Amino acid sequence: MISLVELIAINASVTKLLEETLAALRGEREFGPPQIRAISAPLTRMAPLMASAKELRSSHPELGAELEKYKMILRELQTALEHVRMMLLARRSGLETSRQKSQAMSQWAAAFQQTR
Repeated sequence: MISLVELIAINASVTKLLEETLAALRGEREFGPPQIRAISAPLTRMAPLMASAKELRSSHPELGAELEKYKMILRELQTALEHVRMMLLARRSGLETSRQKSQAMSQWAAAFQQTR
């Protein structure tokens, strides 16, 4: 069972993580494994509660509004994380292209040295 105070704190935490994720998409901060771990903690805590949300709402109606708020935040976070995934894939592609160019230049330099 979760208290209303805990649920409000989790919502605030996930909202902050959403804001940080959006900041990463704007290029204002980094996004990597530490951010994934930070996002994972409250989601892991809430997963079993959300699985029984219907029963939880019936037995504790005071949690209903905060559970709805959590779902809304989660939807926004999911969308943001999908965008982060695309950003990271694009970054990886750019790094791979740079690596290939660097490797080609290195091979060219080695070949040039052999012709001298």
